[in-house]
Amino acid sequence: MKTYLPIVAAAVMLGACSKIEQAEAPHTRICYNVVQLHGTKADPTYPTDRPFISYAFMMPEGTTWKNDRTSAQPYISGATISFDGTHWYDPSKSYYWPTSGSLTFFSFSPEAVKAKTTVDKTNGVTIKDWDVDANQTVDIMVADVQTEQTANRSEGLYTGVPTIFRHKLSQIVGFEFNTLKDYSSSTKFYVTRISLKNIKQKG
Repeated sequence: MKTYLPIVAAAVMLGACSKIEQAEAPHTRICYNVVQLHGTKADPTYPTDRPFISYAFMMPEGTTWKNDRTSAQPYISGATISFDGTHWYDPSKSYYWPTSGSLTFFSFSPEAVKAKTTVDKTNGVTIKDWDVDANQTVDIMVADVQTEQTANRSEGLYTGVPTIFRHKLSQIVGFEFNTLKDYSSSTKFYVTRISLKNIKQKG
């Protein structure tokens, strides 16, 4: 017997964040271009009423995240990013692009998991001691790491740090059964029990 446990996937397309504005060189405010993916379907409409958390590390000029991340320094630490009707950014503090070097971004959602989450340049986003069974309505997503960014990137009519959220929890949406031989379409089978073993709900 084979069972199929579909896993909810996540994001791969750039969507709306902030409209293109005249650059305020050399200090342009950092904003975010936020999307998510459901299964294999891209959905540019990340919920505008759902703040997320973002971190950024600054790399010195001429260094790369892959080879020189030990030299990276915190630049944004646990900022709460929300939507103001036009832009995604931290409403409590303005962050601007540095005039030299680059930034590497980590983001996760929702804001509610911040207390159990750490972000560092070695391990990235780590969520500790999370109980899925006790938090059935919390949809955890982690964005693709955006390395060595130097400016808001434009996509169509919008601009910002590409923030592509991917779901990090699995959801069982159905079961399929295979028989050892073919039966007529009128044959009925009755399943009396389905048991799932070794399903981790904490981690």
